[in-house]
Amino acid sequence: MGDVTRIIITRLGLGLLTLLVISVLIFGAVELLPGDIAQAVLGQGATEDNLRALRTELGLDRSAPVRYFDWLSGAIVGDFGLSLLTQSSVTDTIAPRFATPCSWQDTPRSSLFRSPSFSASSSPCCATRCSTVSPMSPP
Repeated sequence: MGDVTRIIITRLGLGLLTLLVISVLIFGAVELLPGDIAQAVLGQGATEDNLRALRTELGLDRSAPVRYFDWLSGAIVGDFGLSLLTQSSVTDTIAPRFATPCSWQDTPRSSLFRSPSFSASSSPCCATRCSTVSPMSPP
């Protein structure tokens, strides 16, 4: 294996390890926060039965390591769960943020990175995105 290949594999491995450590630290920090998310969602007037049902629905009745590994196994395949606020998929919510807005394709910034033989407007993925307005469009 060449030196460049070994460096690339090492960097990718270290990047994945960094993401894993950061996710464990954030998960642990959230676990240490005072309070109960079920109580915060349902309010002070919630009954014990309602709190128990919401904790079961959210998986809060399971241990922290089990919840973390459930989340991690989903995150590896792109399933980040459901948003408590919107009850929609987190993946569906954040995916448009990663798409390059088509309105940027003809700006001077993007022309620096576009080769003369490739036109972004002829790209099939751009053609499907151009019909939508992106919240990240430049002013």
